[in-house]
Amino acid sequence: MAGPRVPELDDELRRRLRRRFGIAVDAWLDELPPVLTELAERWQLEYGPLVQRGSISVVIRCQTA
Repeated sequence: MAGPRVPELDDELRRRLRRRFGIAVDAWLDELPPVLTELAERWQLEYGPLVQRGSISVVIRCQTA
């Protein structure tokens, strides 16, 4: 059985957060998908699209399963 589908943390998101945090944010973003998978399983979430706004966070639409 496949795990929850985590949205792609795309180049737009990476560019936006790099402007604020520098290239160090890349390592954090690379480690984020497994964390999101674990949270989705624990809280029974279904992820929707990224909300491409702001400069200090990753926001993902979601709903309960």
